Amino acid sequence: MQIKLQTTAPSCVDSPCLARDLVTDDTDCLARSISGWSQEYEQLKSGQFQGRLSELCFGETQLFLEQTSLALRQLCTVPSDYVWFGLPLSEVRSVRINGVPVQSGRIALHRGGRGFELVTPDALQFWGIVVKEELLMAYAHQFECEEWLYKVLDRPVLGVAEERKQAVQNICGQILLQPREANDTTLPAPLRHSLSDKTLSALFSLFEDVEPALTDRKSAQQRHRIVERADAYVRSRPDQLVNVSELCSALNISRRALQIGFQEVLGVSPHAYIRTISLNGVRSHLKNANSPYVNVQDAAAAYGFWHMSQFAVDYRQLFGERPSDTIKRRERYGTQ
Repeated sequence: MQIKLQTTAPSCVDSPCLARDLVTDDTDCLARSISGWSQEYEQLKSGQFQGRLSELCFGETQLFLEQTSLALRQLCTVPSDYVWFGLPLSEVRSVRINGVPVQSGRIALHRGGRGFELVTPDALQFWGIVVKEELLMAYAHQFECEEWLYKVLDRPVLGVAEERKQAVQNICGQILLQPREANDTTLPAPLRHSLSDKTLSALFSLFEDVEPALTDRKSAQQRHRIVERADAYVRSRPDQLVNVSELCSALNISRRALQIGFQEVLGVSPHAYIRTISLNGVRSHLKNANSPYVNVQDAAAAYGFWHMSQFAVDYRQLFGERPSDTIKRRERYGTQ
């Protein structure tokens, strides 16, 4: 598959949505390549430099993985009104941001519009998540950590559970692969919305052990009502992608309240419940000879499934057959 390569980055993070890959042996080329950033790189170690960038820009969120072979001094400025979170992975030594080490169990962060210095070691993989501050605080409200997050945004580093950091890096890797699996470097709106939510949900999972969760005093009756309202909202939007963030906004509740409600009432997470409803929606189309979706991928995409191999696994686990088997047996079901 050919991925669109660009040696000059788009001028801003929320430029036309794009999946980009770049491989270069030039530090200046790599420095110019992260969308919206202003950067200068200086090579600190002798040898032939090799750099790689994989990037997704979707609206007000940006995700990238930068890989560098040799130690660098980087002078960086994130776009104004955005916040950068950096998750380094190095077996050599720590990254330093403005002289502060980003050790195991730490992430780096910096607000946009002001320059900062990174000193990076050899053989580094550096995950970056960049979010418009307004959107970031909206998610913080859903996760009930708005006041805490606002207080820590001017810190250079933040302590997190190392195992959570590694889990988020793995999730980010899966997110970066999805547009490539779809064989398209441009991102349609449903996919852009879904990937942005997955990225921000992964980011906020880092903060679960940092700030104690607020005590939830909702009664069992209230929690049941939350689940009823969530179910009605999802079912009122057939053929539309609904995610947890959208549910929280529509119901005006926090993610924690939604999570507790679903776990106590149904014994599953909101995400798992929505996935089950969506899988049933796809199945209804695969059973229907008059469906507007001509193949499995189109039907799956309409319900927000872009990782086709995972979709096939989930589908077979729930229904005991492959999506292609359902299509083959349409005559048995008749049109729905």
